[in-house]
Amino acid sequence: MGKNPAFQFYPMDWQRDLDEHSLEIEGAWIRICCRLWWAPQRGRLTLRPERWAVILRKDLPCTNRIIDYLLNEKIARGQREANGYITLWSKRMVQDDKDREYNRLRQQRFQRKNKTNANITPDITATSQRSSSSSLSSIKNKERGKRTSPFVPPSINEVKEYCTERKNMIDAQAFVDFYISNGWQVGKNKMRDWKAAVRTWEKRHFHQMVKTSVPVKEPPRYKDFPEPQPMPKISEEERKRNLEKVGNLLKTIG
Repeated sequence: MGKNPAFQFYPMDWQRDLDEHSLEIEGAWIRICCRLWWAPQRGRLTLRPERWAVILRKDLPCTNRIIDYLLNEKIARGQREANGYITLWSKRMVQDDKDREYNRLRQQRFQRKNKTNANITPDITATSQRSSSSSLSSIKNKERGKRTSPFVPPSINEVKEYCTERKNMIDAQAFVDFYISNGWQVGKNKMRDWKAAVRTWEKRHFHQMVKTSVPVKEPPRYKDFPEPQPMPKISEEERKRNLEKVGNLLKTIG
């Protein structure tokens, strides 16, 4: 299996596992993970301490201290071999590689199974293809027959029933008379669906009603009324004369 150019990195797990540790430990572990990714057995590598020191760019005592810290804190998994070598591995990287290999084998089994089924039932597949093609051709012929069926002009009662169903107030007699006069044509083409023509008339009728409708006038508002005018002033003598006129009128009536 070829090497992938990158490995999966989980930022949340990385911060959770390494936030409490120093940058030295964090940098050492990412360098070790990069080297584990390119190991012959992905995620697991066994080297002499001197080689680990080259990877970490540290001297041998510092390298041993860092590796012991990674193992004690369970950041890395590993052990010191009897021959002095040190084996380190990443639990997540090893598990991801196992899952990847399992998926690859599962896909191979699936492909082999499909290939076997295809070899066993070639006649059934060919028969089903022929039957499906014949059914499709019959459906196409039916649709072609529907499209080429001649147009039958409706009667006045049919138009009237359809207009009553749609409640559009279209005059069925006027509709039929109009299209009889022009040979049941819509523009320059022969009519194919008279119900669609009824719906077109319905829209036109609605727009004409909107245009010819009488606008409703608003009731007069208070500010539209004229303001009251003040009573004219009269002199005292004129007031007395008016009172005398009223008194004489009352005596006449009495």
